[in-house]
Amino acid sequence: MPVLPLRIVADASPVLDDLALLACALEFSPMFRQRLVELSPVGGDGGIDLAQLGPELVRVNLDIALAPAAGELRIRLESGDALAHLTRAVRAGEFDDLVVER
Repeated sequence: MPVLPLRIVADASPVLDDLALLACALEFSPMFRQRLVELSPVGGDGGIDLAQLGPELVRVNLDIALAPAAGELRIRLESGDALAHLTRAVRAGEFDDLVVER
């Protein structure tokens, strides 16, 4: 039986966009930065460990709509629920009710 090569094509742009937004908010929004300090574990360094966002930081979805070529698998990385919740809060400017579930 012949071995067929499989090419995996991944699109991580949605996750990278969300992480860039959070980095920008941390840099330019004292309110967001303060809220994350409040949410950090006691004795923390004022940051938030992405591992605290839970097991589903990133979701992997098969992108079957693009009709991949033979021997090609397309996947799309999307923000998991907790990361998506953080980015929605940043976009809305609603930090008071922001909760990071652990």
